[in-house]
Amino acid sequence: MDAGTAPMPEERTPRSWIRGSRLGNASVSLRLGVLLAAATAATWPTLASLESYWREVRDYRHGYLVLLLVAGWLLASRRRFDRLPDAPTLAALGPLAVALIAWLVAVRGESLMLSQLLWPVILALVAWAGCGAAVARAVLPALAYLYFATPLWDHLVPILQWLTVVASEQMLSLAQIPFAIDGNFITVRDGTFEVAEGCAGKRYFVVTLAVAMALGVVERFPPSRLFAFMLFAASLAILTNWIRVVAIIVIGHATAMQHYFVAVEHESFGWMLFGPLLAAVIWAGHLWRPGAR
Repeated sequence: MDAGTAPMPEERTPRSWIRGSRLGNASVSLRLGVLLAAATAATWPTLASLESYWREVRDYRHGYLVLLLVAGWLLASRRRFDRLPDAPTLAALGPLAVALIAWLVAVRGESLMLSQLLWPVILALVAWAGCGAAVARAVLPALAYLYFATPLWDHLVPILQWLTVVASEQMLSLAQIPFAIDGNFITVRDGTFEVAEGCAGKRYFVVTLAVAMALGVVERFPPSRLFAFMLFAASLAILTNWIRVVAIIVIGHATAMQHYFVAVEHESFGWMLFGPLLAAVIWAGHLWRPGAR
């Protein structure tokens, strides 16, 4: 018998371990889709709680559209994912385990907000573990977009209310309309208006930001330009809400509180402003796109 060295066992790297399975032999985009679907199924209580919120809370009915946009975003990016380095890593399993434990504690403790905030994080960590850091970075903007469908924005309402009251005070002073302010209540000659939560402009703010981010991604804005554009869109949304609130107050003052927008409803007036707001953001996004003259 010939003497010789024994063959060395094949090194079991994370990639080779995954490659040894049927899923590992699939394309990166297909593997990513399967992993994200499996992670979503495993965290189903979170998606169910979000769907319930979208159905019951009017300000978040755009959540269904956000979910469809993210799914379409990922599907449209599949060729890009397939061109990225395929490097699954075990290093992501530690953070993933921590995130899953925190998610489980949040679900058991009925902390819906925490579980909803952790959901995109878990999906990103699953992408990192199963497809590598490059794929995880590429998929991160789409997963971050899911936050536009979570009630995390409710925490901005008190700030937006306060800003609306302050802006109303300045605008009414410029219009030389006598008024008095007590907290969120603005009193003019013929009546009192409350800057309630629905008047804070949260819906304008969230939807406009979501549209701005989607435009920035489609037009391939660099990060600095995307940030500036989203800041511009957010400022325009806040300003539009201020105009809406002050206009209703001025209309009420001028008509002794008898105008339709004051005596009956003013939501339709808000939609009349919201359409031009989105049109202005889309137009600005077209002008700001890279290469535009």
